[in-house]
Amino acid sequence: MSSTTPRKVEPHPYNGFQREGQPKGAYSDIRNVQTYHATPNAHVPCVTGLSAGYQKTGLLLLPDWNGICHDSMMLADQFAQAGIITYICGYTGVADPPLSAQAERSLKPNNAQRSEVEAEKIIDDTIQDMIGAGPYSSGIRITRLVVAGYGTGAKHVLRLLAKPERKQCEVIAGFIASPEGEPNCTVEAYSGVKRPLSMTFADDPKTKTDAAERERIRDAMKTWTGPYQINLYNHVRDGFAVRRHVASKPEVFAKRQAFVQALQWFNFYLFEDK
Repeated sequence: MSSTTPRKVEPHPYNGFQREGQPKGAYSDIRNVQTYHATPNAHVPCVTGLSAGYQKTGLLLLPDWNGICHDSMMLADQFAQAGIITYICGYTGVADPPLSAQAERSLKPNNAQRSEVEAEKIIDDTIQDMIGAGPYSSGIRITRLVVAGYGTGAKHVLRLLAKPERKQCEVIAGFIASPEGEPNCTVEAYSGVKRPLSMTFADDPKTKTDAAERERIRDAMKTWTGPYQINLYNHVRDGFAVRRHVASKPEVFAKRQAFVQALQWFNFYLFEDK
């Protein structure tokens, strides 16, 4: 006999809208550079089942100007629940340690100003740590890397996709959400990518990338013959893909779908596109 009782949606990485609770990953503050990483089955339970292919795979998450905050750490935890080792680096200079780190190690919030050169160096140094070649490596050697950028983080994803081959690892694919417009994310930067790129935008009058700029981005992507994807959501604002306080059904749906979009994009190009 069928039931009309609504099914409760349990926490699961493919839901993509985890909001409550506390971050479970590891936060560090070394020489005024903050990082956070979440490892499947070490910090959070992996609910999708880990395969051998995931062992040398990592995600570098580049947050918006809010930096390492509750929202971005919870998002990293969800990617880790899906099986991908996930790092956030404090390239923005803004970081708010999880409550556990503040209590146990007396770590305090950080609000430094980073130059563009400093930000790029911090990102590159974090990649070196992820592949086991940096001074603060966790012991995990990543050889295949995917990158996700939100807001101001998008321009750094474009930079990494323009030069994807590194000495000890390769950037496989990228995802960006609510990217900043010109001059931070230039049309030339989009046309320079050399790996698959998935994008999601807010269709809002106050968005930083309006319809005309989105069309220029699409034209720029055509200059590269590789795959790209563009999703557009209305009734949401910039930041919807990472914002914690969702107030409407369109916001809940868009936040969830943006997460699924990124995860499926990464899984396909990491494991299925042979």
